[in-house]
Amino acid sequence: MKKINAIILIFLYFVYGCAPYSSKEAEITNVSCPKILFAAEHKNYIDSSQEKLSLDNLSLQAEINNAIFSEECKIQNNIFSTNLSLLFVINPIDQSKQEFVLPFYIAMIDKNKKANSIEYYSASGISKKDLDSKDLIETEITKTIPIKVDAELINEDTTFLIGFILDKKRIELLN
Repeated sequence: MKKINAIILIFLYFVYGCAPYSSKEAEITNVSCPKILFAAEHKNYIDSSQEKLSLDNLSLQAEINNAIFSEECKIQNNIFSTNLSLLFVINPIDQSKQEFVLPFYIAMIDKNKKANSIEYYSASGISKKDLDSKDLIETEITKTIPIKVDAELINEDTTFLIGFILDKKRIELLN
């Protein structure tokens, strides 16, 4: 009797476990992409290879130059998704520091300028060199961020706000 029960359980497992997935795929709805703004006080970034940052020891200056949605904005299963591509322009100052890391944020703000969500990222790279002089030169890098958020946070008043993560010293030196 135990063998028959075991055989029936195994049979049922295979019948239900191997049955084709019959649930229909959730509908994808294309929606308008939100506006993109740059935080005025956080659009530029400076860095130093030394511990104490000053105007005399800067290693680079960078700016967020552009941002676009590189994919259609859509909603599926109540999740808003797209890809956001950002263009950074890096101007090396210290010729001995070729590598860089740029910390930045993307905030979703509503019509009252209240942040619904803030995500933190970084873009890293290596400054290009001039082939003749071997000096570091202006370098552009692109970073694409996949965006996936609760669709209820997105409406026609939603704006994506982008800026560099700056400490008090950097803000003081940039302004």
